[in-house]
Amino acid sequence: MDGNVEDILQMVQGQLSEGITTVFPTTMTQSVENIDQAMIAINEAAQQEPAIKGVHLEGPFVNPHYKGAQPEQYMIAPSVELVKNGMNCQVIGSV
Repeated sequence: MDGNVEDILQMVQGQLSEGITTVFPTTMTQSVENIDQAMIAINEAAQQEPAIKGVHLEGPFVNPHYKGAQPEQYMIAPSVELVKNGMNCQVIGSV
């Protein structure tokens, strides 16, 4: 995901054309700044597209031992402050 509204809406339209009715755009482990940008864009896209029901954050709170393809340089320890900041985004309903 490039973190912009147009790409998110295009992705959702592709899913809808295949019969999918509900979408939770997913972020990958990236810098906090890039994740914040993606969250803002997902929130804006959700205001335009009712099929977006939330967001799935795949990082940055990932155990390096189970990182899979996630880039380790962006993995950080869980932070209540970062989660609270993210909760200001309307697409996060529960953690």
